[in-house]
Amino acid sequence: LEQRVQTMQRDSDTYCDEPADLEDFEAWAATFALESMSGEVDQILVSNSFMRELQSRIVPLVVEYDAFWTRYFYRLHNLKVEFGVAAASSEPASLPEYPLGEEEAKQTVGG
Repeated sequence: LEQRVQTMQRDSDTYCDEPADLEDFEAWAATFALESMSGEVDQILVSNSFMRELQSRIVPLVVEYDAFWTRYFYRLHNLKVEFGVAAASSEPASLPEYPLGEEEAKQTVGG
């Protein structure tokens, strides 16, 4: 799961493109409260220099903050469902968000 999360984090489609299943995304987003995820967002930005840099480069020039993080958490939710660690319902899971730490990020990008 962590490897797939890392791959998803590095895919610009995660943030810049609307999800392929727009109906499912909209149903999920209707139950999602980004403001309740501020602690997770902060943790990701503190522990993952790649995500911190990516957000600073594309928000708000390419995509708005809310869209960036809502799409991220939706795709993360879908990965968790795929791996059986979240229910396939439209409700967001409250499991750890698997942010990459500094060392893992350096290893992934070869630094």
